[in-house]
Amino acid sequence: MARLARKSPRNVFLAAAATCVAFTAHAQEHEYGHHGHHDDDRAAQAAVPIAYVSANFEGGAQALTPGRYDTNQLTIGTDQLSSLRVPPGWTVTVYEHGGFRGRSRVFTQDSPWLGNDFNDIASSLVVEGPARVQLQVQTQTVNVGQPTVVLYRDGNFAGAWQAMQPGRYDIGQLTIGNDQLSSLRVPPGWTVTVYDLRGFNGRARVFTQDTPWVGNDFNDIASSIIVDAPQPVAPQPQMQPQPLPRQGPDAVEIFRDGNFAGPSQQVYPGRYDTGQIAIGNDQISSLRVPPGWTVTLYEHAASQGRSRQFQTDTPWVGNDFNDITSSLLVEAPGPGHRAHSERAPEQFVPPLPAAEPEDLASTNLHVAHRVWRSDDAVLLDFFNMPEGDSFAWVTVVKVNARDDDWGTWSYTSGAVAGQFNVGQLAPGEYEARAFTSKGTRAADRLRFRVAR
Repeated sequence: MARLARKSPRNVFLAAAATCVAFTAHAQEHEYGHHGHHDDDRAAQAAVPIAYVSANFEGGAQALTPGRYDTNQLTIGTDQLSSLRVPPGWTVTVYEHGGFRGRSRVFTQDSPWLGNDFNDIASSLVVEGPARVQLQVQTQTVNVGQPTVVLYRDGNFAGAWQAMQPGRYDIGQLTIGNDQLSSLRVPPGWTVTVYDLRGFNGRARVFTQDTPWVGNDFNDIASSIIVDAPQPVAPQPQMQPQPLPRQGPDAVEIFRDGNFAGPSQQVYPGRYDTGQIAIGNDQISSLRVPPGWTVTLYEHAASQGRSRQFQTDTPWVGNDFNDITSSLLVEAPGPGHRAHSERAPEQFVPPLPAAEPEDLASTNLHVAHRVWRSDDAVLLDFFNMPEGDSFAWVTVVKVNARDDDWGTWSYTSGAVAGQFNVGQLAPGEYEARAFTSKGTRAADRLRFRVAR
């Protein structure tokens, strides 16, 4: 009895609402290294029960963590169950009707056939596991019940998958492969921002719920991803919301809802046009601004229309500026978080210390032309920057400028490679420089000239 034909042995559908079943390295080897019939081997090594649509552990499947599954939680469908994998120590109770009613049967071991009297009648299940159950999710351990984002290579939560905890995942960390994402499961309150280019660049889309299809315009293009989990909100006095303690590296954070709630996006110094606002156009309602930083919100794209500046945490941008932002400008005090006013030009500055060891090896700076025209927008490419170093930075200064002269600069935002639009420069001799967040001396330099 073969219903719901499989796309291939490696694409057995294993869906779980907020957690993910993992297999041993041996099973993963079978899954990706061969194309034989290894479904039974793989399922047998699963850490939780698995319900199958067809007999002999075939067809569409659903992984079951401890809990109660009513009709609408059976992703394989109601009246579809024909066989079960049940690991030692687990118990699965199958009910004939929804709401855990009607005839029932208890299963405590693998059952390739539920019996003629119980085939295709299951409408609700109760799953009970050992006192402490842990699932190995690829290289990390996830406790049962702990929310987990799961990416899938195919639509409808099928195919090769990858579990993700909160963090930033660039192209090299996507184990399902570059340009492969088709569906994803997102626990309540979590936010997943998907970018079509590496380094968290390019078009972006935010997902806040289970999505069986990312859309024709976003299928198989994901190259980097940011996963954010909800943060616990401390009690706040009424009518005067208090800022929550800031965590992690300094960055402006924009929120879709007031009081720093809803989907959010961290933004670093630079200009953000409509397509770069991952939480959406006309969506900003509140924002967190580190000390000394300035954020300018614009009503229209390309920094046009009405504008308003913010220099402190703001739980409400105002009735006249709520949900109208289409572009923004983020300005920081400068590398090292020093305000520009802290160093007057005429003030004596002691010599820099000797060069420090850098985390930057074989950094490459590149410009398309060694001689630019003054009406050109100079584009600076950088490579091999330290991944995850949000405060590594590149700058363009006049030749012979001091290493602590910021010039025209931009953070790399943790990207390994990218491009900085320096803009138009006056005629003269210039030097591009690259720095890590830990160094005080330029780690790499590249000279070029701007002609009239």
